[in-house]
Amino acid sequence: MTEKFESLLSPEAEEDDFQKKFSERLDEICLEIPEIEKTRSIIEKGMKLIDEEFGLFPELLDKPHSLYLMAIAQRYGNLENSSDINANQDNYVAEKEFIFDATALIANKKSRLYEKYANLINSESGVDEEKRGLVYDEFTNMEATNELKNAIKDGLLDDVKKRLGIVDAADEDPFEVRVLNIGNSHIMRGLEPYETNELMTAPYDDPVRQEYSEKYRKYVEYDDNLRKNAKQFQDELDIRGDIASAWKTNIKGITTIVLPLPIVEKLLHYKERCTVDYTESDYSKDKAILEHEYIHSQGGVNLDDDTCLGIAGEELRAELFSGKKQGYGDVKSLDLLMQMISATNISSEMEATKRGGTADGLFEYLANRVGLQRALEFGLTPPSNYPNEEDTPLLFGINKYLGGLDGLVSRLYNDAINNGRADAIDDNFDLMAKSIVGPSSSKNGASFFYSKMKNIDKMPFGAELFRRKFAALGADY
Repeated sequence: MTEKFESLLSPEAEEDDFQKKFSERLDEICLEIPEIEKTRSIIEKGMKLIDEEFGLFPELLDKPHSLYLMAIAQRYGNLENSSDINANQDNYVAEKEFIFDATALIANKKSRLYEKYANLINSESGVDEEKRGLVYDEFTNMEATNELKNAIKDGLLDDVKKRLGIVDAADEDPFEVRVLNIGNSHIMRGLEPYETNELMTAPYDDPVRQEYSEKYRKYVEYDDNLRKNAKQFQDELDIRGDIASAWKTNIKGITTIVLPLPIVEKLLHYKERCTVDYTESDYSKDKAILEHEYIHSQGGVNLDDDTCLGIAGEELRAELFSGKKQGYGDVKSLDLLMQMISATNISSEMEATKRGGTADGLFEYLANRVGLQRALEFGLTPPSNYPNEEDTPLLFGINKYLGGLDGLVSRLYNDAINNGRADAIDDNFDLMAKSIVGPSSSKNGASFFYSKMKNIDKMPFGAELFRRKFAALGADY
């Protein structure tokens, strides 16, 4: 953040200073994003209308939030300038509702309308911070936590730190780790006793089989206790869904990486405690779980943790620097498709930037590559496994309106075609399809790629672009 931006952030500022400070933001950002300069009058009109409705606070205007607000104000200004409002009243109402929902998310608590939108932004669980901290304390395994801390001091995360460009303590944001006495079947995989064919055919009184039976009994007891703990943990915190393999949260004001005990058992003792079918590849995937969450603890390209704005980029950043070994296939597919459609390479941009960049840096990069509106839509669209209508109704509604990340791909494609990139796009997909099909015209490779992108990653528009090429090459899909 520049000194000029810092000097403008005044906690004592009066609310009616918002328009003045927004104009000052425009002065600076116009130099960085030409589209803002070209459409400044439209943005100013839209921002005035939004501010009249929401009563935005000047403290909102740090650089990343300002960029989001400029894009949403441009959208509102264009909507109100549209000549066919009356002819398409339903579309007008839907677009205006989207604009207001997006503004509520961007403004969050820095708006006079926050109370109106609070439960729509992030439904409260009813558990206050003090109790939340006590629940985490209750389920924390201090021995395993200290062991993990020592492993990190001894270099467990050194590889990912190097990839992020973190070379010393001054580069690193403070964080803690916690290991919880919880688990489920997915998290336990690799720790269960391995039953060989020899064991299955051995007599029940065989000492080896008896030893296995005792190991299995202890494993079942261990598994049951962790499952019961997980249910109690979720009940006390009013959490729904499956226990994650790891997550980042704030506990008593401290950024904390949380891992269930079985993950740490495998990370620190896999050679002694894991079964023979737990491979080096399995270990690298479990290590990537910890690395993924560590990356989340170090900077980020998302706007606010509790609104999930910019989370698609943040999950891509975490996956990129942890080796792309976990999920978020739709975000990875989006990254690939953007390269092919719009010559926009988010991964390369992140790799060229310390710690993968910042929220405003990524927004600015996208705005100058694919336009202000597509940059906004990228920031407003979470991965497919994020939106939950019950917990985050506003985000869920926005995601539905935009058609998810696949909807963004379709609009990027139409933009690129309108900008004369049809031949370049065709060449890109042709080359990629040939590399997937391969010289032997393997049908399996094309079929798996297409099915994964369409059904698992939930990117049917992008998958269809490949299907056409696969069909032309004579491969199944």
